[in-house]
Amino acid sequence: MNRFGKILKQIAYGLLAIVFWIFVWHFLAQKIDNVIFLPTPKQTFKALFDICGRKEFKIIVWSSFFRIFKGFILAIIIGVAIAIIAYFIKLIDILISPLMKLIKAVPVASFIILALLWINSKDLATLISFMMVLPIVYINLLQALKNVDENMLEIVKVFNVNLYRRIRFIYMPNILPALIAACKIGLGFSFKAGIAAEIIGLPMNSIGWELYQSKLYLMTEEMFAWTVVIIFISIFIEGICIYLLNRFSEKILKFNNFKPSKRDNTILRSETDNAAKKEIELNNISKSYGKEQVLKNVNITFNSDEPVCIMGESGVGKTTLTRIILGLTKPDSGSLKNLSKLKTTVVFQEDRLIENVDIYTNLYCALGNKFTKISVDKHLKELGLEGEGNKIVKELSGGMKRRVAVIRAILTDSDIIILDEAFKGLDEKNKDITIEYVKKYCKNKILILVTHDISECEKFGGKIEVLDGGSKKCGHE
Repeated sequence: MNRFGKILKQIAYGLLAIVFWIFVWHFLAQKIDNVIFLPTPKQTFKALFDICGRKEFKIIVWSSFFRIFKGFILAIIIGVAIAIIAYFIKLIDILISPLMKLIKAVPVASFIILALLWINSKDLATLISFMMVLPIVYINLLQALKNVDENMLEIVKVFNVNLYRRIRFIYMPNILPALIAACKIGLGFSFKAGIAAEIIGLPMNSIGWELYQSKLYLMTEEMFAWTVVIIFISIFIEGICIYLLNRFSEKILKFNNFKPSKRDNTILRSETDNAAKKEIELNNISKSYGKEQVLKNVNITFNSDEPVCIMGESGVGKTTLTRIILGLTKPDSGSLKNLSKLKTTVVFQEDRLIENVDIYTNLYCALGNKFTKISVDKHLKELGLEGEGNKIVKELSGGMKRRVAVIRAILTDSDIIILDEAFKGLDEKNKDITIEYVKKYCKNKILILVTHDISECEKFGGKIEVLDGGSKKCGHE
C-alpha cells in the first residue's frame, strides 16, 4: 500500500471512531433525557451553529487564540534559548532544572490564582500557557542536546569543525525531533491551561468567559458547543504547527546534504605539504583510571622521517595514548613536547561518520571551505569509491565507510595523522590499496599507526613501539 493509501486508511479509521463515540454519546443522552446534565449531539451541534453565527464569534475565538498562542510561542523561544545556555553552562542547568520541575509539579489552578494577584486577567491565559509549555520545551531540548553522540563531538573537536557546521550537521538533527515532540505535547497543554485561566480570570471577549456564562445559566448544550470549538481550534492549530515543523525539518535535513559545485577548484593544501621535518616527544606519560594504571612513564619520539607503529596487547593503553596526543584525554603526569605547534587528525577505531547524509556532506563537514570537489573525487577514485559521493553513508558497506574515514583524515590540513586500527574490515586487496594511499599522502607528516597486525607495520616500513618499552625496525632484526 502506498503512502496516500495509508493516509486514507488512517482517516477512515479516525472517522469510524468518531462516529462510534457520537452514537455512544447519543445513546447516553437519550437514557438520561435531561439537557442540563447531558445534551444530545443534535442539541450540541445546533448550539454550535448558533454561536458560530454570532457577530462577536470571530472576535472571541481570535482573542482567546491570540492570548494562548502568544504564550506558546514565547515558551518555545525562551525554552530553546535557556536549554542551549544550560547545555553549555552547567551552573545554569543546576539552577534552572529544579525550577522547571517545580513548575511541572504545581497544579495549574494554583498558578492561575497566584498569578491573578500580580497581573491583569486579560494577560492570564498568556502567562499560564507560557508556564505550562516552558518546562516541556526546556527538558526535551536539553535532553536532546545531552544525547548528542560523544563520538561525533570528539570528531568536531579533532577536525576543528566551526560552530555553523557543528550546529548544522551535529546538533540540528537531534534538536528538530525533540522540538517537534515538545510542540505536539505543548500545544494541547497550552490550550487546556489557557482556557482554564480564562474561566477563572474571566477576561471579556474570551472562550473562557462564554463557558462560564453557559455554566452559570445552565446552558449545557452551549457549554458543550464551546468545548467543540476549543477541540477544533486545538486540532487545527496543532495540525498546522506540526505540518510546518515537519516541512521545516525536511528542508533542513535536505539542505544538510551538501551539494558541491562542479567548478574546477584548486587542490587541497594536504596535497602540497611542507617538507620541513616535524617531531613530537612524549616524556614520562602516565595515565590511570581509578586504581588501574593504563600508561606508566611512556617515552616515545615521533617524527616525519618514518612512521611509528604502536603495538601491544588489548588493554595496555594504545588508544589512551593516541587520545592524549589528540588532546581528548589529559595525562596524569608527563609532557608532550612540540605538540601545540602541530595540527593533528585521526582515523578512530569507529568510523564516526554522519549516517543520514552522503559522503560529500561528511567530508564537507570536516573540511569546510577547504572542500573542493575536484580533490574529493580524485581521492574517492583512488580508493575505489568513484561516483559514490552522493551516496548516503548508512547505505555503505563497512569497508566503504572505513575508506571514507581514511579520506577524511588525509584531506584534512594536518601535520600528524593517527590511524587507530584504520584498516580493519577491509579485504586484503583494499587494505593494500589504502595503505599505499596513506603512504602517498603522508610522506612529510608524522604518521602513527595503532594495529595488532605486524604485516601493516611492515608495509609502512616504519618503527615498532611496544608499550612495554620494546622497539625494533620492521623487517630488520
